[in-house]
Amino acid sequence: MTPMRDQEPVPRDADRRLSTKEAADLLGVKPETVYAYVSRGQLSSRRVTGGRGSTFDAGEVEALARRNKRESAGSSGSGGELSVRTRITLIESDRYYFRGVNAVDLAARHTYEEVSYTHL
Repeated sequence: MTPMRDQEPVPRDADRRLSTKEAADLLGVKPETVYAYVSRGQLSSRRVTGGRGSTFDAGEVEALARRNKRESAGSSGSGGELSVRTRITLIESDRYYFRGVNAVDLAARHTYEEVSYTHL
């Protein structure tokens, strides 16, 4: 008699976690940079229970590694143009944006204090 199952088994890799060192090695960066990715919201981490350090979702780290590889390949082959995207700024094709607004326009219309205290 075959036992009945309410759910399909979860694939073993679905919950695979990486140590900070493993994540850094996969990304090709220092462990400090992994934590910088966390602080920028590019990676999420989970504290190790009963110990020091954090673990990282393997799929999320692999996706970031692929994205970083595409971005570096794209910027190096186009005459040295650099494109940097964060949640706050964008630097692209000699144009600078702050929270989606052209920084030159902001500087022409607002004081530093006005820009820094508002959520444009």
